[in-house]
Amino acid sequence: MGKIILSFLFGCFCSQVLAQPTAKGSIRIMVTNEQKVKLPQLTVYLLDVDSVAVFTGAADSAGMVERKNLAAGRYRAKASQQGYETGLGNWIELQNDDAFSVVLVLSAGNGTLANIFVVATKQFIQYLPDKTVINPEANITNAGAAVMEILEKSPGISVSKDGSIIMKGKPSVLLLIDGKPTQLSGADLQAYLGGMSASQIVVELI
Repeated sequence: MGKIILSFLFGCFCSQVLAQPTAKGSIRIMVTNEQKVKLPQLTVYLLDVDSVAVFTGAADSAGMVERKNLAAGRYRAKASQQGYETGLGNWIELQNDDAFSVVLVLSAGNGTLANIFVVATKQFIQYLPDKTVINPEANITNAGAAVMEILEKSPGISVSKDGSIIMKGKPSVLLLIDGKPTQLSGADLQAYLGGMSASQIVVELI
C-alpha cells in the first residue's frame, strides 16, 4: 500500500514539474551616439540567426528597449536612425534564464551627398521688348537641326518661298546669329541658314 501511495505522489510531482513553463531569457538594448548621448525614439530590431527581425520596437526616452520571454538561441541587436550609420551588435548566445544588456553606439553619418548638377534651361523663344530670341538648345527635338528648320517651326515666324523671314507680319527682319547680324537675304540667306547647325547658337530677330 505504501508503495502505491509513493508512486502516486511521485507521479503528481513529475506532472507539476513538466507542466511548469520553461523560463525564457531577455535582452535589453540601449542606444547612444559617439558622445554617449542616449538616442530616444529610434527603431531597434532584434535579429535571429537567419537575420530575420523577431522583434521591432522604438527606444524610450532613455534610448532603451527590452525584449523579454525570448526562447534560447542566437540573437543580435540592430538600430537605425536618420543621420546615423546603422548600428549592429555582436551575436548573443541566449540560454534560458539569461538576461543580457547590449549597448549600441551609432556613428554620425558622413553627410556626403552625391554630386548635384543644377542646370538652368532657357525658354525656346523669348519675346523681349526690342527683339525675339530663339534658343534652339532649349528644345531637345532641335538636336541636329539646321537654323532654317528651327525658324520654320517657330511660332509667329514664317519663311517665304524666296527665303525672306517674316516675323508677326513684319516683312523686313534683321537676323543675328550669336549677336552678329547676317548681311545675306533671300535665297542666299535661305541656303546659308539651311546649312548651319542650330546646335549651341542663339538666333535673334529684330
